[in-house]
Amino acid sequence: MRILIIVIVVGAARLAAAQPTEPTLSKPNDPEAARLYREGNGHYKVREYTQAIASYAASIKIEESQAALYNIAQSHRQLGHYEDAIWFYRRLIDSAALTGPPRDQVEELIAAMRRELAKPAATQPPRDIAKEGAQPVAAAPSEPEPEEPEPLVESPRWYHDRLGWGLAGGGVLLGGAAIGLAITGEQLQRDANHEPDEVAREQLRDRVETRRTWALITGIAGGGLAVAGAVRLALVPHTSESEVVVAIGFGSVTVAGRF
Repeated sequence: MRILIIVIVVGAARLAAAQPTEPTLSKPNDPEAARLYREGNGHYKVREYTQAIASYAASIKIEESQAALYNIAQSHRQLGHYEDAIWFYRRLIDSAALTGPPRDQVEELIAAMRRELAKPAATQPPRDIAKEGAQPVAAAPSEPEPEEPEPLVESPRWYHDRLGWGLAGGGVLLGGAAIGLAITGEQLQRDANHEPDEVAREQLRDRVETRRTWALITGIAGGGLAVAGAVRLALVPHTSESEVVVAIGFGSVTVAGRF
């Protein structure tokens, strides 16, 4: 998406904060538990389920979170540890008080694993001596497992967007510099008005014009960067690839970006 913003008047931009979507299951608040939870997510992404289980278990020992319970159950299921997976799914249902479709999805996973646990007993040959002419009992056909739900992996938040904050912060700094140049320019103007020597007076007035010009340019650039940062934070909080171009002209600044 390409965004084109043209700022004509120097002003401060108000930063808009996008409201992050609340997760379905709670994540750990303790810093160490949260770090171990994210470490488990990293292992899960590359199918290192044994390492993921160790990280999630360490996180749960510090603080039992619903998201960690769900993900450790998913990891056990991927490894075929159905009894352990069922135990953690049941604990999740009780902890999160799941109802409706979320609980139905977890119950469906539990049912599928119970069917898998029942298969060995159904396919083992009978222990009694087979009678002559008896027909073998066919094993029950296996049912396909439900589709794999995605693990709960945190998405980037708007307040972690360094580019957006960098643009906004740069705009604020340039705006402050513009105000400082404007103040010193007014001071020089007052000095020029009270200067009796004509040559010195003209020199002071030249410095006043220079200060005012730079104040205008700096203010416009600061306003453009602040607006670009606000748009980045407000409209595209989860993107990671960005491109920003700032073009400054007399009395205007153009900010073009692909976020």
